[in-house]
Amino acid sequence: MTALLDAYVVGECTAAAAAAIETHLGRCVSCSVDAAQLALTVPPPAWSAAGPPDAPAADVDMDLTPGRPGSLDAVLAAALAARPAAPGTVVAGLTAAAQAGPARPRGPRTPTHGSRAAALDRLLAELTPAHWGRPAAAGWSVRELVLHLYAVDGLLLAALDGAGSDAGTGGDVPGDLGRPDEDPVARTEAVLAATREWSVEQVRLRWFERAGSVCAAVADATRASGPSAVTAGGWTTTPADHLTARAFETWIHTRDIAAAAGLAVPDPGGDELHTMADLALRLLADPWTAAVETAGPAALTVTLTGPGGGTWSLDPSGVHEWENGAGLVEPGPAAGLALTTGPASGPLTTGAVTTGIVPFCLLAGDRATVDAVATRMEGDERLAVELLTLAPSLAGP
Repeated sequence: MTALLDAYVVGECTAAAAAAIETHLGRCVSCSVDAAQLALTVPPPAWSAAGPPDAPAADVDMDLTPGRPGSLDAVLAAALAARPAAPGTVVAGLTAAAQAGPARPRGPRTPTHGSRAAALDRLLAELTPAHWGRPAAAGWSVRELVLHLYAVDGLLLAALDGAGSDAGTGGDVPGDLGRPDEDPVARTEAVLAATREWSVEQVRLRWFERAGSVCAAVADATRASGPSAVTAGGWTTTPADHLTARAFETWIHTRDIAAAAGLAVPDPGGDELHTMADLALRLLADPWTAAVETAGPAALTVTLTGPGGGTWSLDPSGVHEWENGAGLVEPGPAAGLALTTGPASGPLTTGAVTTGIVPFCLLAGDRATVDAVATRMEGDERLAVELLTLAPSLAGP
């Protein structure tokens, strides 16, 4: 297949061959990832779409313009051909490198949960029946982990629509959504007990439909200027932050499932990683301030590198993002996050830490250890160590 992908990516195959390859890409995670990575290694043309100077007519079809067979957008579109993406999906989010180009526009972040659900659905399509029974995380099998995501998505749906039933979302479990304030683990155990007879295809379908329902419900709440904060799983914050948290957990468990199956999956796109890292830092601001303020007021500059990276400042007034290392970006709403806003007293202790955005997110998801995350620290290193040590506390099961 490698030789065919090489020909496809550089445009040296017939239209019929390209169609056959794209059909395969729609069903094969590993090949679609390989094709996307190959497409990223093809250098951009130094000439226009009309071809190089004095090029023969036969060579015009060899251009690398977007949309041709083998271009990155064509590969990623083919990778979703087997099943449509969930509402809110960013197709380019299937590979981090796809969003590493132009700078992100400021303003509302791109919804991430649909994209993460689509990526997990593509992975689940590759699993054999034996894979579904393998241990994955938190003592749950792959099948049980997917149902855990289904259960926790239901708590957010219940919070958004105030319903205790699952009408319209494809659920067959009595009281399927649960109560918004219900413990996620307890809700998961109830769902596992009620879905013992579900086939793995039913599990996949029900979870995927519910992920789409969550995206649609948050979008509806946002358009309707709904409640600024809702409580789901015992956590009160904005619907948008809840959706980002769902994306974060879905990504972490996608990695767990891939590891259980012996497969590899690409990281989220830059916009998605940025949104997840931003939420993690806002959630860490309060416990970090409480942990370091015993020695007086402190400020820490956090720089995350890689696609989606950025610079944030944590200080006694909360957490702020820097734009291009210069002006501060006004922090977004953080309902439920009781950031410290009291006046500082005494000299300000400062520090800085630089690390990769993916390792930081994995640390916040409790899938990396502080010792394993490469960092560069300046100033008072205690401030950075405290933040990194607290990061895994954000993770759930």
